[in-house]
Amino acid sequence: MKRILHCANGDMMVDALRAAVTEPIEIWREILCEGPVATMVATDEFWSIRSAFITETFGESDAEYRRKVVIPFQHLTTLGAYDRIVLWFDEDLHCMVNFAFLCYHLRPTAGVGTEICLVCAPDLSDPASLLPSMITLTTAELAYAAMWWRAYAAGDPTAFDDVLARNAGRLRVLRETALVLMKNNES
Repeated sequence: MKRILHCANGDMMVDALRAAVTEPIEIWREILCEGPVATMVATDEFWSIRSAFITETFGESDAEYRRKVVIPFQHLTTLGAYDRIVLWFDEDLHCMVNFAFLCYHLRPTAGVGTEICLVCAPDLSDPASLLPSMITLTTAELAYAAMWWRAYAAGDPTAFDDVLARNAGRLRVLRETALVLMKNNES
């Protein structure tokens, strides 16, 4: 029997997802499109910087931030814990930044045989109807998402030039989001 974990981007769709799937659900509660990301890798320094931003901006305590974000992240990225991880993300900037971050960190998990899957749609309110659209990300697609995250974390819009020069595969929404980010930075 496959060990499957679903990852919902935020709390909004969790009840509908629970009605659609029987496997465990982890909730990703970060907003990486806001505030500093200082380094692309989820180190202690990274989590401390993010926690300080969330604490100051939203009044969340460091302990709550770590409980709601860091522990689920560690759970998601534990090597070999799951046979399949299904990421549920909307197509907006907020979701795509979080998605790219997770893909960057899930590549080693995929390297040990875990399927990293994606369900991506502009409306996730009916997860059961979206299950047939689930795709298993290829190594190249995971690499593209990781490259996208590195460009985003660099904080330099020209870093997306290399991303845009590459084939996005089925991750066209990431490519389109990069174009929007570059256009917004030109304004």
